[in-house]
Amino acid sequence: GMPSDKTTGTVLLVSLCAAFSYYTFWVLVMPFVDSDHILQSYFPDRFFGLAGPFVFAWTVLMSTLAYIGFMMIRKPNPI
Repeated sequence: GMPSDKTTGTVLLVSLCAAFSYYTFWVLVMPFVDSDHILQSYFPDRFFGLAGPFVFAWTVLMSTLAYIGFMMIRKPNPI
């Protein structure tokens, strides 16, 4: 059957902690590791470490502004 809420929460928590740890190690530690070190093969280019969150934040901001603009156009002015 369906997994319980506790199981789902545990899986999500462990997954997010692993992703956060990977990202933190990638962005904060890997710039100080030699470029020919074997660890560098497990991480993408550093550009994506900053470009990914920027694109995500930009998308959230633009979606929010588009929603606000749509609501302002749709509703009449309450004068």
